[in-house]
Amino acid sequence: MEALAELVMIIVAFLIEVTIHSLVFIFLLLMAIFSPHYRKNLRDQWDTSNWHRLAIVCGVIMYSTALIVALLFWTPLLHRSSDEVATTDQNKTITIKFTDDEVQRMKKTKEIDQLVDTAGNIIKRKLTERRKEAEQAVDGKPPATPQPPR
Repeated sequence: MEALAELVMIIVAFLIEVTIHSLVFIFLLLMAIFSPHYRKNLRDQWDTSNWHRLAIVCGVIMYSTALIVALLFWTPLLHRSSDEVATTDQNKTITIKFTDDEVQRMKKTKEIDQLVDTAGNIIKRKLTERRKEAEQAVDGKPPATPQPPR
């Protein structure tokens, strides 16, 4: 059991360290992009010897690997919370389906104002019906039979 706990601690420490190294890599990339003085220092180190070039290339490879590992770990965790938000938002949406008669009534309206009024009245009526059904369900009464479309 202690070995398992130690293994978990090692993995957590690795992920924290990789995250820190990826943040350092992003900082160094931003420095290389926006700081002319830092770019000059990098060019000077690059021009000194082949060993410095090898060290710079190895450093970029290791920092890139750390960034990839950190992204592979943190992206699903951050994405999961947005999925949960999306499912709760979908549960709260109100869907109203119109009957064929109501659709025909809306099609017959000639002006936008009449269409808005007709659709608005139908939606208001359906929402009040749902509200009444919800109140009756809370009171323990059986739901009322639906009214025929008007």
